[in-house]
Amino acid sequence: MTPAFSSRFLLLLGALGLALTAPGLRGQTETKGPTSVAGSEQALEIIRSYPGRGALADGSSPTPAAEAIKAFKLRKGFALDLVASEPAVEQPLSLAWDEKGRLWAVLYRQYQFPAGLKIVEYDNHLRARFDKVPLPPPHGDRGEDIIRVFEDTDGDGTFDTHKDVITGLNIATSVAVGAGGIWVANPPYLLFYPDADGDDLPDSDPQVKLSGFGIEDTHSVMNNITWGPDGWLYGANGSTTTGKVVDPASGKTVEWQGQMIWRFDPRTERFEIYAEGGGNTFSLDIDAAGQVFSGTNGGKTRGMFYPQGSYGTKSWGKHGPLTNPYAFGYFEHMRHEGDERRFPQAFTICEGGLFGEELEGHIVAPNSLHNLVWSSRIERDGSTYQTVDEENPVESPDRWFRPVYAGLGPDGAVYLADWYDSRLTHVDPRDNWHKTSGRIYRIVPKQSVPDAASVGG
Repeated sequence: MTPAFSSRFLLLLGALGLALTAPGLRGQTETKGPTSVAGSEQALEIIRSYPGRGALADGSSPTPAAEAIKAFKLRKGFALDLVASEPAVEQPLSLAWDEKGRLWAVLYRQYQFPAGLKIVEYDNHLRARFDKVPLPPPHGDRGEDIIRVFEDTDGDGTFDTHKDVITGLNIATSVAVGAGGIWVANPPYLLFYPDADGDDLPDSDPQVKLSGFGIEDTHSVMNNITWGPDGWLYGANGSTTTGKVVDPASGKTVEWQGQMIWRFDPRTERFEIYAEGGGNTFSLDIDAAGQVFSGTNGGKTRGMFYPQGSYGTKSWGKHGPLTNPYAFGYFEHMRHEGDERRFPQAFTICEGGLFGEELEGHIVAPNSLHNLVWSSRIERDGSTYQTVDEENPVESPDRWFRPVYAGLGPDGAVYLADWYDSRLTHVDPRDNWHKTSGRIYRIVPKQSVPDAASVGG
């Protein structure tokens, strides 16, 4: 391993992965009736009549994973491995790795409405007000979200088994392993499942470490928890939710509106806002130097760079003001040269040396709207950064290819979580998602052979 690779992944608990590929697709999920979530006449009428916008479901059929991968267009010198697919993977939202070389996948199957809640009102941005606050597990209504772990038991570079570690979650967006257990972002809560012996069997019911993260918009909730090199647990909050969280260390209430980066120290139980602003901040990447980045839902950029304590641009009317009324300036999104279409919702900075100079230190950004993956050089631009596009590493003619997450494995490869659905838009209250499909891919240099034994230990 190169020094940059080791520093990033020993601290962030990375691992290698090829996963079990399971053939076949189950049928299209039926649309839930509007009365299943409507708790008022206003909400019922909006669900019945809302025309939707964006990439709506088009009635097309999914292509089996083994066939779909044959249609990909790849950059010269790159290879793409299908490492997991349905039925083992359904609606994958984010990925994480542990020190044993295992891949943890969050299956966001409950999306887009929390179980057991009724919508009593929508605002003009389709943000929902629910009839109650969901209780943390194991209390309240069980959801359909799953934390599933894939493992390579013999070190041959192939994940030959998978198991469900936590089930019944209700709008769970991400997972992180470390500091004595399993951490789950399950808004409105940050949950901690103690697991002192690391056997993946929680020692007790989860502890609620934080509460008060908003759930008004389930594609803008708290997300992408990940370890920083300082031992803090970092996370993002999207643009169209709010927050009111009590800092356990001080007892003070921390309030905000809209997009920001937060962090929590499990040793002192201190919670704080790390930086504010951005687009719909539904991703988080921390590079080997400890610098914090996120993608965005806008165009003409690859995302935001977040110096600690910084303030960033936002849609002020829709997403509310900054927490500091005396912040008389703010960072813009990183300037960009190249493909200006929206949107690079999530990206990772490629480190570890696997790709050599061709991709080392560059951004790899999935574009789920246009069924492709970008790569861009990242260069200093004063106190921030700017990006310049290169040839796309991955493109697909398949409308269903929806890469929503990119993450770096400890082998240096880039892993993609493919939501796999003809529909992408959140702005449609009808629940007609194809909930039985999903894939996980791995981008590597051509003829690269992963060494699972040296990574998993």
